[in-house]
Amino acid sequence: MQGNFGIASQYFSADAFSAKQFNFLLHVFSIQTPIFFVGVLTWGIQLGIAYNMLVSLVADYAHEDVCGTAIGTYYLIAAVWFSP
Repeated sequence: MQGNFGIASQYFSADAFSAKQFNFLLHVFSIQTPIFFVGVLTWGIQLGIAYNMLVSLVADYAHEDVCGTAIGTYYLIAAVWFSP
């Protein structure tokens, strides 16, 4: 049973402590600059792993004639979705 806890429910769950939650905690509670940059580094590693896994999933499901177009479309959608 999971309650509605607003923005905290996006980062914390009772199931597992993920890399996203770890990076969130490092950014929020970083008092010193080196700790902040460790959070940035681990966040970059996590995003690199996640994006590469999603691109390989797109490549697996796309027809080989349009594989490049599918990956390019994925990157376009991701860029528009995550742009501020």
